[in-house]
Amino acid sequence: MVVDVRASGICHTDIEVLRGNYGENAFPLVSGHEYAGEISAIGAAEISIFGYTANVLIAGVK
Repeated sequence: MVVDVRASGICHTDIEVLRGNYGENAFPLVSGHEYAGEISAIGAAEISIFGYTANVLIAGVK
């Protein structure tokens, strides 16, 4: 699945990392792990779940 990201949000932890409160081991950092967008390409397995087009929200977790 490919999602065209329309918006991304940052959380409190992202801000604290950028302020240096998590030490140097927090870097490199990709801020914004919550995304909203539209599906632009999809595999056959996902069509039954999402349909051909859909707006989605993705909350990434390590």
